[in-house]
Amino acid sequence: MACYAGLVLSTFAHDWRANHVQPVARLLFCYLMPLGLYWVARQAAISERALVRMFVCLAGFGAYLALTAVAEVNQLWWAVFPKYIASPDFKEFFGRARGPFLNPTANGLLLGTSLIGVLLLLPRANRAGKAALLALALLIFSGAEAMAAESVGLVVAIKGKATAKTPGGASRKLKLTEIG
Repeated sequence: MACYAGLVLSTFAHDWRANHVQPVARLLFCYLMPLGLYWVARQAAISERALVRMFVCLAGFGAYLALTAVAEVNQLWWAVFPKYIASPDFKEFFGRARGPFLNPTANGLLLGTSLIGVLLLLPRANRAGKAALLALALLIFSGAEAMAAESVGLVVAIKGKATAKTPGGASRKLKLTEIG
C-alpha cells in the first residue's frame, strides 16, 4: 500500500497535467484500477450475485473501451477520453483504436475479457436484457475490428466462441462451480 501511496504522491507532486494529463491516466489505468480490482476481488464473497456484479463491471468497461476505439478510428476526438489518446504527440499506433493503454493489443485483450463478461451475463438476462447484451457484444466486436489487428480480432473471436460453449447449453444459468 505504501508503494501505491508513493505513486499517487509522486504523480501529483509533479506536473500531472503534462502530455494531456497522461501521468494521471497512467496512474489510474495501470496502477489504481488493477489495485481496485484486486481489492474488490479479494474482499468479495464469491457468490452468484458477486459474479454478476463483476460481469456487469466488465461489460461496462468493455462498452467504454469499444466506444473509445470506434471514436478514435473515426476521428471523433470529442468522444475520446482521456484526451491524451487523441493526441498526435504519441505517434505509435495513432488512430488505430489503441485505447487508454496507447496500445491496440492491450486494448484488444481487455475487449476480449469484457466480451466474456457480456456473454456470461446472457443466460441470466431476460429477453430485453439479452437484446441489450447482444448489442453490447456487437459494439465490442466493432471496437476490436476497428483496431485492424488480426491478432486482436482472433483473440476476441476465440474468447467469445469458448465462452459461448457453456455446459448444458446457453439457455440455463451457470452455477459457480461450472465456470472455468
